[in-house]
Amino acid sequence: MEKIIILGAFNIEYIHDNCRSPFRDVLGCAAININVLPLSFYLGKKDVEAYVLDVANKCGAKFIHIYHDWIKELFSEEFWFKLADGRVISAFYPDDEPGQWMDLNLEKFDHHYNHIFTHSKKAYQIRCDQGYDNVSHLPWGYNNSLFRHEPGYHGHDIVFIGKNKQSNSSFTGAEDGKQRDIFLEICAAYAVSQNLDLAIYGYGWEEHPTLGTYARGVLDITDFNKVYSSAGVVFNPAWAPDSQEPQVKLRHFEVLGAGAVQITNSNPELYEVLGESPAVIYFNSREELQEKLSTILHNRSRDRQRQWFEINRSMHSIQNRVSAMLKELNFPINKVDKPFLDIDLEYPSTIGDILRRVQETFKNNPDVEYITINSVGDDTYKYIDEGFVATYCRTDKICQFGVMFDFSAFQANHLHFSDNNGELSCEFIDSYDAFKRLLAEPASKHLDDNFRSLVTIDGEPIFTDTLVFPRNANYSSLMERITHLDVENYTYHFPIEYKVSKNTARFIKPMQMWRKIFDHLSLLSHIQSELSLCIYGVGGSFGKSLIRFFAKNFQSVRIFAVDNRLSGQYIDGLYIYDKSVLSTYKIDAILIAAEASGPLIYEDMIKAEPVGKIIRAYDTTYILSDVLDFIDCYK
Repeated sequence: MEKIIILGAFNIEYIHDNCRSPFRDVLGCAAININVLPLSFYLGKKDVEAYVLDVANKCGAKFIHIYHDWIKELFSEEFWFKLADGRVISAFYPDDEPGQWMDLNLEKFDHHYNHIFTHSKKAYQIRCDQGYDNVSHLPWGYNNSLFRHEPGYHGHDIVFIGKNKQSNSSFTGAEDGKQRDIFLEICAAYAVSQNLDLAIYGYGWEEHPTLGTYARGVLDITDFNKVYSSAGVVFNPAWAPDSQEPQVKLRHFEVLGAGAVQITNSNPELYEVLGESPAVIYFNSREELQEKLSTILHNRSRDRQRQWFEINRSMHSIQNRVSAMLKELNFPINKVDKPFLDIDLEYPSTIGDILRRVQETFKNNPDVEYITINSVGDDTYKYIDEGFVATYCRTDKICQFGVMFDFSAFQANHLHFSDNNGELSCEFIDSYDAFKRLLAEPASKHLDDNFRSLVTIDGEPIFTDTLVFPRNANYSSLMERITHLDVENYTYHFPIEYKVSKNTARFIKPMQMWRKIFDHLSLLSHIQSELSLCIYGVGGSFGKSLIRFFAKNFQSVRIFAVDNRLSGQYIDGLYIYDKSVLSTYKIDAILIAAEASGPLIYEDMIKAEPVGKIIRAYDTTYILSDVLDFIDCYK
């Protein structure tokens, strides 16, 4: 079986939904996904590079694919040189607009890849003109498992989904926000004049002086399809950052996938991809926008749109884009499935009960190759990587997965507007043994809530929902002596990530491992002077953990918590300021903790005159060098 390894930041929900998920849909177990971003937090750059190379060598994979966003600067040149040995490396660029993004890719990243797939037709054409023969235009597409038409429900008349880019709460650059707001005002005026329902979803709109009236909060990804599908029309414009040029966005295709009618600014590239479509209406001016809104909303029959949609739907799915990419790479498209079955055991269960049930289940289900027990969300195979299992699962030993954790269920939404990862709390973990003890602690205190996933042998915990039982293991022999040591010896461990879902029975307190980052920050103890530190971006779990870290380990340090969205509130007894505090007080160092918007905050600070040393705490690529540079200032 030919295998392809997919590297990405799959804890970012939109990347999971538009890369990891469709590759699995198309290839099944032949796609081996490695979530390298959280692995880098735990292992550090060198170890995660060694880990990826080890997986590639053991799997015999000759194809590697990179989803570029969030991990483009994660790996060293030496790593790319080693990875390229005998392998075809491809990449998809989700940020490649001519100008800032394309220039960066040309300068720093293009040479890593044998084949480049870009969403931008202009970027593709420029590279072709420059003599590139290894670049392809691959438009965005929608995930057909998330977006589909839902008939029979009448929703908002006019819908817009997107952050208020001119709000401090959005944690982003202004980009095309001002221009977009002008046209949103026209939609609002038209809605008032016709007594229509305009709904604006996304971060920061409640702060808008005029459009705040229409703010409806923030949608979860699971609600996008229903809101789009039921809308009279979706207002969906897009311009390139700081430009009048139109831009093709992922959301153009998601609205299309939901079977909705959308109106967007004139966009030749989008028109070229979709062709003449009654489901996508273009406007060129303010007057034309109002005129076309009136036409769409006065004729709600969608027969022409539905007919076009049924003919063209599959063509524009992200699954179809993945298939086209694989054909371009000459990778065989043969979906490989491995049958898994999850069984539910009632309390109380012992390891003996579990092993007997496993044997009975295999006997009664001859097509099943692997069994899981009381798995998170009832389907462990959805949360561990099937490709990894198919490659590594021993046929003679129980296999345990769960050293690393994927927290994508805690992302705010698929566009990662917010730095807040929901319910996550960060802990300082020194070793895997300490990690296991921390997992066991809440379970032992709340057995009534956690019995489904925990059994105890010799007083030691074993989490059954991390185990995969293969058909051919000798369970009868194991049952003759069941001690914790025997089970440990009979279990094969894998250092991969495990996805944690919300409302899981297994974790009272989910934990994210930032050990390497805190190790680097501990070096600040070499500075003997009293310090004033600003932690910028405390709304997320990482910012809160930084506050607790410094409060515990640097008691003489004065800490200023800064978060424009939360200013005026308190966190752990600290008053939260807005960014104006940076010019009011003497600040020795600014630690940027905002995970999603950190790069934008950093760029803005560099453009202005920095008031203190900037430490990019959000990025393992830079944090060590930033900390050492700061320490050098005090030598």
